[in-house]
Amino acid sequence: KSPLFLNLTEKEHLSNVAQLRGTLLGSNQLANDGHVDDENQERGNWSGRLDFFLSCLGYAVGLGNVWRFPYLCYKNGGGAFFIPYCIFLFLCGMPVFCMELAIGQFSSSGPLTCWECAPLFRGIGVGMVLVSSLAAIYYNIIISWSLWYLFASFSNPLPWAECGSWSTPLCSGRLHPVTENCNNWANLTAQSNGTCWFSGRDANGTAESYLYGIYNASLARLHGIFVRASSNDYMNYVALQDKLGSFLHTGPLRWDMSLCLLLAWIIVFLSLSKGIKSSGKVVYFTALFPYAVLIILLIRGVTLPGCGNGLEFYLTPNVTKLSESGVWKDAAVQIFFSLSSSWGGLITLVSYNRFKTDCIRDGMLISICNCATSVFLGYLAQELNTNVKDVAQSGWL
Repeated sequence: KSPLFLNLTEKEHLSNVAQLRGTLLGSNQLANDGHVDDENQERGNWSGRLDFFLSCLGYAVGLGNVWRFPYLCYKNGGGAFFIPYCIFLFLCGMPVFCMELAIGQFSSSGPLTCWECAPLFRGIGVGMVLVSSLAAIYYNIIISWSLWYLFASFSNPLPWAECGSWSTPLCSGRLHPVTENCNNWANLTAQSNGTCWFSGRDANGTAESYLYGIYNASLARLHGIFVRASSNDYMNYVALQDKLGSFLHTGPLRWDMSLCLLLAWIIVFLSLSKGIKSSGKVVYFTALFPYAVLIILLIRGVTLPGCGNGLEFYLTPNVTKLSESGVWKDAAVQIFFSLSSSWGGLITLVSYNRFKTDCIRDGMLISICNCATSVFLGYLAQELNTNVKDVAQSGWL
């Protein structure tokens, strides 16, 4: 044996030889047994560089891109939001993203142990684990909603395609087109809030009164009256049964949603059952399939009426919005929310990299791909017969 290994046990010697062999062979060389040698025999390494890249891309790209980013664009002046967004991306987002990758790859440790070099910062690692644990819980609930919708979509027609008995009077399918004088109908009365109300009797002779239509959408919004899409009402009153955000009135246990949540956790367990060797293969589907869906939705969206309204609002910046501090605050928060940095997940993923992997290059490319994923369509504004800037009322698009 070499003098370097005289005081080492046989196991330690073999481990060091394997690490040296893996370095000499390179990350893409195969050993004689047909498997890639792992530099870190204890924790293992990614089977290939594409496994790591897709894992980080799938980790970063998520609800922040296809859910929250369009809402912020609607809210903060359309294309004008790109200016502070890009500034914070290059000045804050990408440096922090690459720093996390460098720390995790150099230490080959997760967020709890990577701070051994600076014991003062160990609390950061504990905080990262706590935040990621809480995020995993509520993200899995959102996955259970997706599974619930998947099963509900097997019916024809789709249950949320039209306003049903579960919808509110403000559901778009329940409202009728009216003029300012309420079509000059005797049973319709124009209100000062921009609405027309019907007053009369039904087929049984019972007196009834209900909202018939909206003749001035802008005036109605000033009085807190907003037209709602049928899919929005279905989400709130069928899927969630009007319990979203209600901690004191959660309602009874729903077996259908509970089974979907159980299925979501089973999927997570199976994906991680063999560590990075199994999760590294799962990401080939979970990271690439959403892009296929987005491309399909984009092609479908550009063929629908109202697409031009959305693109015009998206590409025409309202630069007066840049004078508002809230726009810059939203851009800074969105960068960290979208890139998923400072949560500890990036450190964990990159810790399985080989020591000489160019993580800075991967980090910059992932950051750009993540932010380029944020797209939106303008069809919803046409469906609700309102302006694009008035479609988004919250993060629920």
